[in-house]
Amino acid sequence: MSLLEAEFQRVVSDYLKHSGMSGRKLGELALGEPKFVRGLNGGASPGLDAVDRMLRFMEIAPIGPRFRREVEAFLIVTGTSPTVFGSRAIGRSSFVRELGSGMSPTLDSVERVRSWMHGAADDFQRRGIAWLIASDVTVPPYGLGAAFAPWTDDDARIRKLDGTTFLPEREAAAVVGLSHRTLTRYRATGGGPAFHKFGSKVLYARFDLEAWIEARLRRRLAGAA
Repeated sequence: MSLLEAEFQRVVSDYLKHSGMSGRKLGELALGEPKFVRGLNGGASPGLDAVDRMLRFMEIAPIGPRFRREVEAFLIVTGTSPTVFGSRAIGRSSFVRELGSGMSPTLDSVERVRSWMHGAADDFQRRGIAWLIASDVTVPPYGLGAAFAPWTDDDARIRKLDGTTFLPEREAAAVVGLSHRTLTRYRATGGGPAFHKFGSKVLYARFDLEAWIEARLRRRLAGAA
């Protein structure tokens, strides 16, 4: 049993204990499937859509919207093609297309895909993925948060990954005191702050801009000494 399956099973068990409801009644009311909880306890890996319906019934945030956004964010930040993603993450090149068409993967598949994404992304890419998710106000937090490894250490203090973490060119130019044309030229000639491409977008990390300003100041002070 995967960690995610075990966490969902625990949440359902806690709900039954505190509500006094039988597993059969819960399955019937939430899903129209009286045997759902029995199957869950028997080791069946439920589909993501059924899990989300059950979580909503228990007034817990669903996990499907956030998982799907994670996949989208990973593709944007890393530039991985959907077919390569599917082949490497779960051995099925059509996985991303099927997910976008409404396919409901099992919890076991969700955990396998997330594990692969975490291993395939480097530290900066993980920060970018966390930022994209944190910036999306339409995506609820995970309802089974204990089973989801955070993308970065900042996930626990998500306010650090807000709309100012990554900036487009014009806003970045204002931070460092240059024109956006000069910043564009620096990307071609070098000498400017580090930049990053998330898909077709060129963005600047605020911490890179601050490091560049500090390095410039140190050079000026050294030259004046």
